[in-house]
Amino acid sequence: MNFNSFLVERVLKQLNIPDSSLKHFLLASELSNVEGKGFPKELFLLSAPMISRGLLNYGLLQMKRGWVFPFWVHRQLNPRDPAFIPRSQNPLLMNLTHRNWTALGTPKGYHEAIVDPRGLVTPLPREWSLDSWLSVNDQHLFPSFVDPASQTLAPDSPQITTQFNWRGLTLILDTFVSGTRTRSDVVFHRAVVKNISSEAIRGTFCFAIRPFNPEGVAPIESLEFKSVRHAYVNDAIGVVFAQDPAFVRLSNAEEGDSAGDTMPSGTGSEGLGRIECKQGLANGFAGFQFELEPRAERAFHCSIALADEKELRRNSTLLSWKVPFEKRQSDHQTVWKQELMQGSSLFVGDDALQQLFNASRLALLQLHDGMFVSPGPFLYHHFWFRDGSDAAGS
Repeated sequence: MNFNSFLVERVLKQLNIPDSSLKHFLLASELSNVEGKGFPKELFLLSAPMISRGLLNYGLLQMKRGWVFPFWVHRQLNPRDPAFIPRSQNPLLMNLTHRNWTALGTPKGYHEAIVDPRGLVTPLPREWSLDSWLSVNDQHLFPSFVDPASQTLAPDSPQITTQFNWRGLTLILDTFVSGTRTRSDVVFHRAVVKNISSEAIRGTFCFAIRPFNPEGVAPIESLEFKSVRHAYVNDAIGVVFAQDPAFVRLSNAEEGDSAGDTMPSGTGSEGLGRIECKQGLANGFAGFQFELEPRAERAFHCSIALADEKELRRNSTLLSWKVPFEKRQSDHQTVWKQELMQGSSLFVGDDALQQLFNASRLALLQLHDGMFVSPGPFLYHHFWFRDGSDAAGS
């Protein structure tokens, strides 16, 4: 037995793991032994976050069914849904049915954001997410509960557009990642609410900060609005809003999900402050009120830096919207146009195949991290021996 396996066995014994389970572990270590070193280190690096999050998901997601979770949770826990997975005695609850998020990054950047099929934005390497909600006459649109009218990837630059039609309104979410003068990549996010009915509609739009992501629970221990436009998550700058919200809501595990309180009781800086949660379920949102005549629309913008919390605390971060979203979007498209002009191109007669090729090319350029091309964002953003072998063999 090597030293690493010995340590793991001692830990398992301290937990009063049955002898039969210890034997299973030793046999597994022996069968996967590589040059006398036991389990490959890369396997532990991959498995440890999955197992720990699976345990956390199992203990939390099933117990708070009244909360608004990412869409895969509601579908995988619903016995009437085709994605339902019986859990029985399995102590791990993981996303096994909807692992189809999309990466958004820059050609030179190391971190990517991900957007799930309902427009939920996760600004990696931080794992909490930004959701978008609508409320009209005590009725609420939570994208996790409905299918979007469409979700598309721009053909010439990494930008995701997700659209919902609901109660005479259309909600369009546009998301892309662009570099800034501070050399850090930033998620730029726009929500457009359009009135497609024949009557005026009053309602509330919300940018919601959520302690969840497409893998499950992503603990938020503190959430603070130091000003009406600046939300700090775990004591690091989180979301910067381009406009003043009408009101702010903060909540935690004890007070419950803020999703149940999306209607304003006042205006101005109501709700500013700080909330903490030892269970990692601090959550909240910024609410924007609107009144739209038929065929009118209103846009809301925000941004999130792609960096870890230590880096954001150490370095200064731009806390104002000096460049409009449309200018950022135009610059983003120009950068990618110049990037795609380099190297070879492939053109085929089939539109579907051409779209697949273009999307794959964008993905590879985003995932190029200097010395290697990572297989993907989030869990897959590190070296995988299998993919390295395939690449070497080809």
